[in-house]
Amino acid sequence: MPQVIRAIRQHLKRRRPDTLIVTDTFLSLFATPAAFGLRVRQVAWEHFNFHFSFGMRSRQLARGIAAHLAQDVVTLTQRDVAQWRSAFPEPAPGCRALPTRCRFPP
Repeated sequence: MPQVIRAIRQHLKRRRPDTLIVTDTFLSLFATPAAFGLRVRQVAWEHFNFHFSFGMRSRQLARGIAAHLAQDVVTLTQRDVAQWRSAFPEPAPGCRALPTRCRFPP
């Protein structure tokens, strides 16, 4: 087991949180195996458009892990929710948009 996964798992066992919020779906590659078998709700928070991947195939793999193993996936827009549901026929039951409210003065 890679050291980062082991460290996350030890932390989860020690702290016993109810919820683990993964602040980038890419981190599901580490957080999901670390939380395996523990009673912790996983929320995967996507900060990017569904098609944006930084050219990393592992990002799409991480999204698949989040879609199928997290209890909730939070996206930026309703359009992203639709794209997640199209790409992953049975995404997390709590796949929903939470738009970023960013207002700049005119």
